[in-house]
Amino acid sequence: MKSLLRATILALPLLGAGTGMALAEVQKQVKQIPSGVLNVRAGPGTNYADIGDIPSGAIITVLGYDTSGRWAIIDWQGQIAYVARAFLTDIAQAPVINDSLGMHRVTGIAANDPDGGLVVRIGPSTNFPRLLVLPEGTPVNIVEISPDRKWSRGVFSDGGTGWMRNRYLRAEAQPQPQPQPGITSIVTTPTYPTPVYEFPNDTAPQITVLAPNSPVAVLEQLHSDWLKVSVQGQTGYMHGTGTTPGGGTTTAQGMQTGLTCAGTEPFWTFQINADGTTAFEDVGNQGSPVTGTITSIGGTAYPYSFQSGQISGQLNNQQCSDGMSDITYPFELFLNVTLNGSMQTVQGCCLLQ
Repeated sequence: MKSLLRATILALPLLGAGTGMALAEVQKQVKQIPSGVLNVRAGPGTNYADIGDIPSGAIITVLGYDTSGRWAIIDWQGQIAYVARAFLTDIAQAPVINDSLGMHRVTGIAANDPDGGLVVRIGPSTNFPRLLVLPEGTPVNIVEISPDRKWSRGVFSDGGTGWMRNRYLRAEAQPQPQPQPGITSIVTTPTYPTPVYEFPNDTAPQITVLAPNSPVAVLEQLHSDWLKVSVQGQTGYMHGTGTTPGGGTTTAQGMQTGLTCAGTEPFWTFQINADGTTAFEDVGNQGSPVTGTITSIGGTAYPYSFQSGQISGQLNNQQCSDGMSDITYPFELFLNVTLNGSMQTVQGCCLLQ
């Protein structure tokens, strides 16, 4: 009988380069499965040997995912192994100290607190004047987090607003919408500058700092409020607190514009500008760009088909690889275009401009 053992953290050097994936350890919980166990396999597919079982409800450490995004990489008794990602979910959380927006309650105020409750101030610092005091248990709607993540701005039932310390706010854990494996979503950054890090840690080196209200492509939601994002052709990590769904420019049907796309064999580029104009360039041909304007769009959800002059295409929010680097692009593009005198279908990847 196969032993039911907990998947443990694997030292990073043991993972090797064969997975083709950047690593960001995250804990997941095995869903309730009718058989009661999740099969552990020697490779990323049901055709690989079944080498063990993990019971429903067990918490495991996921080291990364295979290139398809459908198989999670774990350490199983000292060796690399794989489990089906579809049977993993976020760990059920108890109520947590506020690090998000939405409805919260004042909590943790001592019975003999000299202020009698949570002090609300005009701004996010004790240097600002006091507005009022909220007693223990008072509900408050949080609409903004300060850049240092220590203060929250709340809106009260009478329409008033003010800042209070995060440590005295608690929210019931809400299930977060999970992007599908390999599917990109777009969010807009908060009203303050947002650092993007090389790793999901505030002490990691910064790749860049996004301006307030910037669109950014989300590749995956990780533990806590960390987002794995595509920024300037690099993969990075940022906090999701304060972001809002959607961003950038889209057509009336919902297709993202403001994209720079490229492909190989042959090398080509394709711009989908925010105003709906397009420009295709065969890099090796050295000819003038073929310009056009999108005149028709098919579909109300991804993948979208479109027509721009003599070029037709299909845009999908499926994550994409150029086959030449380890960059993960947020969008996949197929074009029907004339190359070398004949109509060809080419595939490429796209980034936000």
